Amino acid sequence: MSTRTKLPDDEGSPDGASSVVVEPCVSEMGWLSPVALSNRNHDARYIDGRDPYPYGAMLKLAGMRLASDTIREPRLGLGGAPDSSGVKVTAVQPGGAAEAAGVHAGDILIALGDVAITDPNFGPAYRARFKNAEGQDFPIKVRRGADTLTLTGKVRLIEQVNAHVELDSNPSPKALRIRDGILTGATQK
Repeated sequence: MSTRTKLPDDEGSPDGASSVVVEPCVSEMGWLSPVALSNRNHDARYIDGRDPYPYGAMLKLAGMRLASDTIREPRLGLGGAPDSSGVKVTAVQPGGAAEAAGVHAGDILIALGDVAITDPNFGPAYRARFKNAEGQDFPIKVRRGADTLTLTGKVRLIEQVNAHVELDSNPSPKALRIRDGILTGATQK
């Protein structure tokens, strides 16, 4: 037996009902409520990556918007983790600056130019030091087994898109109430 349910539209559509029609169904594990079915559809569309999440439309409902800034910053193309002997390279990105220089997974990073590598969070120091040095060579000092090697790397600036949420300067009254509720934990009636 199937039941079709029309949900009321909060904004009020012309026919007084939402364009969303929920059909409950029965699965191998039992009854799926309309909410569970909706969650499953949501997961299939957005979580599993079939469609991009509609951040713009969703944030607008709360008087906010998604903004982004594009920056170019130095990136090596490697992952590191703390090790008893320093920072161990755990992964090398194919086509990255580290791979081009000859860095291998398992190497212990000692220095990138004049930036000594003492902890796995060396990225900010590396980016600050080489932010204006695109194309320049720099020494990468690593320990590989018992040998200490000095490899030659080339600074590569990679485009990074940083997204952030901003407040809409002219939200609808309803969006303003929702936003205030999100930010303060209370709503006005």
